[in-house]
Amino acid sequence: MIQSKIEKLKSIKLHSIKIAIFLSIFLSMHLYGQTNSNNTNTVSYSSYMEAIRDLIPEMKINAVAETNAEMNLLSAKSSGDVNLTAQLGAIGTYGANSTVSSMGGQSAEATGIRAGIGVGSLIPYSGTRWSVNLTHNSYLDGRIYYGNGGSDKFQNYYPSLTIEVSQPLLRNFFGALDKYPIKNAEYSLTIAKLQRRLDDTSVLASYQKIYYQWIMYEKLLSYYRSMYITARNFENQMRARYQNGLIDNDSYQNARSQTMVYSDYYAQNRVYLDSLLTSIAFFIPDITNYSPDHATWDAYLNLGSNMEMENVAFGDSVNGQIAYQSRLQAEYVLEAMKSGNLPDLSIVGSVNLNGITPNTTGYFKSFGSMTNVDFFAGVQFSYPIGDRANKAQYKLAENSLYGIIAQYEQAEKNYNTQLQTYISRFSAYKNLMESKRAQIRAINSRIATQMQKLEQGRVEVDDLLTSRLELVNSQTQLLNLQYEFITTIFDYRTLLAIDSQ
Repeated sequence: MIQSKIEKLKSIKLHSIKIAIFLSIFLSMHLYGQTNSNNTNTVSYSSYMEAIRDLIPEMKINAVAETNAEMNLLSAKSSGDVNLTAQLGAIGTYGANSTVSSMGGQSAEATGIRAGIGVGSLIPYSGTRWSVNLTHNSYLDGRIYYGNGGSDKFQNYYPSLTIEVSQPLLRNFFGALDKYPIKNAEYSLTIAKLQRRLDDTSVLASYQKIYYQWIMYEKLLSYYRSMYITARNFENQMRARYQNGLIDNDSYQNARSQTMVYSDYYAQNRVYLDSLLTSIAFFIPDITNYSPDHATWDAYLNLGSNMEMENVAFGDSVNGQIAYQSRLQAEYVLEAMKSGNLPDLSIVGSVNLNGITPNTTGYFKSFGSMTNVDFFAGVQFSYPIGDRANKAQYKLAENSLYGIIAQYEQAEKNYNTQLQTYISRFSAYKNLMESKRAQIRAINSRIATQMQKLEQGRVEVDDLLTSRLELVNSQTQLLNLQYEFITTIFDYRTLLAIDSQ
């Protein structure tokens, strides 16, 4: 009789296990069919980065900032461009002058044309300004009036060549202010290039992290799916035991509850993954048809386990170079503003070649009459009373330098804090991952022993359920630790502007 009952129980148990396996496969196919699709293709890390690199909006913005700095420098250098001027138009005169008197007349009226051309420029880094202008007044239709009421027609041509040069001695000495826009723009461009390198590395790192986050979610979903199937099988076994009076209801209900816990874990992380894929879809529209290369995860973990983080000095980092260049720029601006507070004292000179009297021999022949030379050589002085504008500019430059020095100290402090944080985390995560792996091995060993005891009826179901839940939590923690370990390497390289491509 007893043997018959035992055989009956074995038959029921075997039948229940078959039903459990069928239900678990059916439910897992229904619940998790999305991730098991055979239509997905693997996208490598390098292909992913190549696909998105040129589309990242932040990098386009960074490129614009550098281009603007280049254009500002080009604009500043335009102060040394040669300026060409030309004029052509009608002229007229009416009245008496020394020329009319020398011709015996009392008054005259005349109309004609004026043509002129000139060039001028600033010699960069010298403060020297020069110009050459050629002007030609041609009175083609003129009439002179005499005191007796008579008049005569006349024509005359009056060319003039003027050369002017000025050289500052105090304010803007040797172009201190003229070259300020150029030097200032050069500093700004250097800083912009360094800043773009830093910003581009940071932006790329954020998208590199997304790839590894994508892998992590898929790993978690795969693990939760596996644990759900195991838990569902176990739940069905416990149902059979409960129905046969081998365990109490609370143990069976606890098994059911744990199955739902894994289902919830899966659903929650599915939401996280879908949200992540939505952001990637901006760059790769059909991203749902792809899956990341999970081998990349292990490869980067191996890379990290064999590397050491160097304690790079602030001055040798890109952050330090930006801060240093900003300080040099502020110091230069202050020196330029000192020159701006000086009086404007310049050596000036001009030479004018013209005719003593208008020439009447023709438009081109008139150039031969340019025998008269007028010149001026001396100094020119000007200084605004009060000079409030220049004094304010100097004070602003002085305050800016103080601020830059403070920012340098703050940037150095923040850099060193971040660097030491990443180095500490890197070392700590290495130890924590190894500790977590050892913990997982211990839990797996415990579960294996508990399974044997369960078959022998020597352990409570709840103990096994607790161990499995602890295993899931530890495995999840390990994956999170691995992700934090990987992203810490990215953060470290971002701080040093090292491209992790």
